[in-house]
Amino acid sequence: MKTCNGSTQQEAEPFALLVEEGLLSAEELAAAGSAAAYRDIEIERILRYEYDIPRRKLLEALSWYHRCAWVEYDERLPVPPELLQNLDGNRLCLSLWFPAIRDGDTVIIAAHNPHDPMVHEEVKQFISAARYEFRVALAEDILFFIQDYLNATSNHIIGNERTGLAFWRNTLARWRTRLACYRTDFAEARTYLSLLRGGLGLITIGRALLRSGKTDLLTPLYWMMILAGFATVLFGLYSYRRIKTGIMSPPRHQTLVEVTAATLYVLENYQFVDAKPTEHTPKGTMLARLADMLPNSCVFIEPSL
Repeated sequence: MKTCNGSTQQEAEPFALLVEEGLLSAEELAAAGSAAAYRDIEIERILRYEYDIPRRKLLEALSWYHRCAWVEYDERLPVPPELLQNLDGNRLCLSLWFPAIRDGDTVIIAAHNPHDPMVHEEVKQFISAARYEFRVALAEDILFFIQDYLNATSNHIIGNERTGLAFWRNTLARWRTRLACYRTDFAEARTYLSLLRGGLGLITIGRALLRSGKTDLLTPLYWMMILAGFATVLFGLYSYRRIKTGIMSPPRHQTLVEVTAATLYVLENYQFVDAKPTEHTPKGTMLARLADMLPNSCVFIEPSL
């Protein structure tokens, strides 16, 4: 357990920019450093969850201190599989670094301390690249990367795969809900049509009994049947018209086919992972362009602002 005052000051020093920007006082930063040292956790966790400092502000402070860019955890990052080969998740958890991005011949490393020479040596030992770019990241974000890409079980989809499947699952769920609403409206309209038919039946029976003229004592009852029939017809007609005028236009057969085709177009890359991906010509319909929305969809959402 950390108890050294020098260690406390050293941990709080990277976040001095927060004091300059007025997000917290110097006393609060020192108190956060002491609490982190006493509880043997990262000071960024204290600042984020107990002092409500936004994640983006913590990253900006670390970037300003280390004079480098920062990396934020995002499950949509397409981490190349070749970067993950022969990596030990437990060792990366101790060193706090992760190969997050490949940009040409440069591999971008997310590191909690981007200037640590031991991290540099370890990266060169496990990652083969012409150039390396070290960017600062929160320890929590690095652990998220490791957990998502290295410590997941073999039958557990990771990162952008999970995002894509969840996106299309939610899309199809919205369509299923919409179709269920149409089905409910149509069933209700069918019920009111049955009421209308029943009202017409009452009117027909009442008029037939009146024309028979067999018993004058029952004439008021026959008229009550006719009036009840008219009331039922008016209620059924009004309700049926209300549904017909208020219902949205139901999806046509071709629309449903297009949604299914667009969904399969994306899912086939996850169902046949061993096959070489095929090129697809972009379609002109709006539903087919749902695939373009996929990179903007995310399952893991963190309050960054």
